[in-house]
Amino acid sequence: MNKILVVDDNTDILSVVALILQSNGFEVSTLTNGHEAIKITEQFKPDLVLLDVFLGGMDGREICQTLKESEKTKHIPVIMFSANNNKKEVFDSCNAQDFIGKPFEINELVSKIKYQLAHAC
Repeated sequence: MNKILVVDDNTDILSVVALILQSNGFEVSTLTNGHEAIKITEQFKPDLVLLDVFLGGMDGREICQTLKESEKTKHIPVIMFSANNNKKEVFDSCNAQDFIGKPFEINELVSKIKYQLAHAC
């Protein structure tokens, strides 16, 4: 069973995403605090991180960049998601594998996650 870490400061979104992913056979851990994302990633060892761009006082792009610079976590695919649909801006600022705009379609979310898991290094 693939493990997914979902980081978003909106608890409603976290609940919905966790329910969707669990119903699709994923083991899910959720986190509202971006400050804990690096530590929890190293402990939980997810197969993929779904990371909000704006995390109440923190920038998810910085977290993504830190994950990609660490030997322990650089292999983990990161999908950024945000209500700011400027995909180019997100990709220019970090090394995420993909981007999903909010609001998102359930099928798009699940298919992008499955694609990244299937093509992970």
